[in-house]
Amino acid sequence: MVDWSKKALRQRVKYIDRKIVFIHTLVSVGLMLLLTVADYVLMGKVNETSGLAGIGSRAILETLRTVLQYVGMILLPFWEMGLVFASLRMARAQQVSTYDLKEGFRRFWPALRLMLLRLVLCLVAGIAAMQVSLTTFLYTPLSDRLTALVAPFAQQGSDVQTIFQEVPFSEIQSAVLPALILFAVLFLGILIPVLYRVRFADFAVMDGAGAFASLLSSNRCMKRNCFKLLRVDLQFWWFYLLEVLVVVLCYGNTLLQALGVTLPLSEGTGFFLFYGLYALCQLGLHSLFRGRVQTTYAAIYDNLKEQV
Repeated sequence: MVDWSKKALRQRVKYIDRKIVFIHTLVSVGLMLLLTVADYVLMGKVNETSGLAGIGSRAILETLRTVLQYVGMILLPFWEMGLVFASLRMARAQQVSTYDLKEGFRRFWPALRLMLLRLVLCLVAGIAAMQVSLTTFLYTPLSDRLTALVAPFAQQGSDVQTIFQEVPFSEIQSAVLPALILFAVLFLGILIPVLYRVRFADFAVMDGAGAFASLLSSNRCMKRNCFKLLRVDLQFWWFYLLEVLVVVLCYGNTLLQALGVTLPLSEGTGFFLFYGLYALCQLGLHSLFRGRVQTTYAAIYDNLKEQV
């Protein structure tokens, strides 16, 4: 049996290479910073172009911006997989190196298929939640307010476009709010248990399993263990809270403006100042603590795998 106590979890993690975690975080933060600077420069170039003469240049610059965004979306998830592989080796008290951080790219296709399968699960959960929430909304008194708004126009034979033009958007938004709340509750209620069942799929695929096999392996490992893993997540509440605060720091300039606080800095300087603070805090937080958190989950995966 797996001992889920806090003391037992700490004892499982006997080896953490903070240098590897530091290098992983440094590359992640550096890549995001590089892409952010490039996007900022390209946006400035786009704003400088005007008129019909600049249509071609704007199209090229916008295409470059889109390509750079996709580069980040593609590279970072597989780089994260490298840390998953390194944490597995650390949980098994095996030596790790920077070479191990590239394992996500070496297992590109299984990792990509796993990401796509997980996306399909999210879409299925969303479709199911939408179907149930819309049916419940339309066939219960929850839709009475929307019906009262639309009924006069429906009697006149008006189309949807006319209704949106005549009825203030704020009133429509307020009328459909119960449907949105119901959808959010149902979606999270379906999605969270599903994601917990496939929580260890990343570890399984980096352990050599195929994409679909990793989902099945994770599902077997998590059978009757979801609430136990939730308690482990709650033990690391301080880490996840710090993660949120660090991300909020990235948008510090925007938040200060929303609060009516104006810094004696240009908008671009303020943005990069807070982004730099975010990068430094992220680097420090992950270097100090992420290795232990990630390796703890890797050790739990190993123990559960042995029990299955």
